[in-house]
Amino acid sequence: MITRRHLGSLIASLVASSGCAATATARQPRGPPPHRSLPEVSRLLDVARVPALTYALIESGRISESAATGVIKLGERRISGSTYFDAASLTKPIFATAVLALAKSGVIDLDRPLQDYMPIFADPQSQRITARHVLSHTTGLPNWHFSLTEPIKSEFEPGSKWSYSGEAYFMLLSVVEHLTQLTFAQLAEKFVFSQAGMHRSSVVWTERIAADNAWPHDNAGDPMEGKLLTQRQSMARYDYAQKTGVAMERWMTEDALHACEANNEKPVPGNALPNPAFGLWTTAEDYARFLIYASQDPRRAEVVAPLRGNLGWGLGWGLESSAEGRFAWHWGDGSGVKNLFMFHLPSRTGLVVLSSGENGFRVYRRLTRTYFSREFDAFLWV
Repeated sequence: MITRRHLGSLIASLVASSGCAATATARQPRGPPPHRSLPEVSRLLDVARVPALTYALIESGRISESAATGVIKLGERRISGSTYFDAASLTKPIFATAVLALAKSGVIDLDRPLQDYMPIFADPQSQRITARHVLSHTTGLPNWHFSLTEPIKSEFEPGSKWSYSGEAYFMLLSVVEHLTQLTFAQLAEKFVFSQAGMHRSSVVWTERIAADNAWPHDNAGDPMEGKLLTQRQSMARYDYAQKTGVAMERWMTEDALHACEANNEKPVPGNALPNPAFGLWTTAEDYARFLIYASQDPRRAEVVAPLRGNLGWGLGWGLESSAEGRFAWHWGDGSGVKNLFMFHLPSRTGLVVLSSGENGFRVYRRLTRTYFSREFDAFLWV
């Protein structure tokens, strides 16, 4: 016979077990979002007037497909899967990964003010900036500060808002150099390229890149020229390195700034190469290997700075939440180059798209929407 007391205990037991089951279900890894084959890329490039594009698809932590379509430069030979592309701001997640490796080993504390390591700010508010603020773009510093006379300073309390800053990445690099005595090229090789199996990536210009790189093109699909193109700046720095006898791989931030003057440019971080904010040369497959490697770090799925809608920013890349879990993403937007990766963290499924045309963003948005069969808040926000 079941008494009222026994019935109450039974109900409580069922509720408790139901709650545990619900919790267990919620913690189970989510399956990958639906995805399908990409459309004919050459047709999209023709319509958008983009001379070249390369992509890599990732499924369950493995590269499942890659392709390269188009020409090195309008009217010249075709590209291949080994052709180097200017990754632009896709460089930032590379540097962030190196910093996180140093934090894990105790070399740098993500929450300790950079000012504690070396004097870099005169402004009291800026002196509270930490590596976590830099990687999550919450420093309050401008994207680039081109003044040689006015000191840089935070526009708001570090950590209180989101504001994209390449300059902050360069300043963090100077601190990391101070702590490790390693250059950016050495950091990238030791903590990222060698670990991820990236054998066709470099943060400095080389003869191999010079022989096979996709040139930037404008909205009309014509080759771009100009002193401040990453190619032109990289070649000028390489020539300067040859004259001085000091290879770019050995340049610290101070050397990179000195080299600007040799090319008659302002010695400011926005012109400096090597640079942790831009300047990576890579292929779609190599960058896919990076995503597979970096996404294993659970810290990369944490939202540090909430943005709008389903968007937030983590340690080194953007994050977009969905019913299937979070996507990591980042764009690479330079003169004549438009790049993107979108990576579903729970299933380790995604794509990398690199292009050599101003209209490349139109193509990578179509490819990303098609592959995942969904829209992204990131494309509304950017």
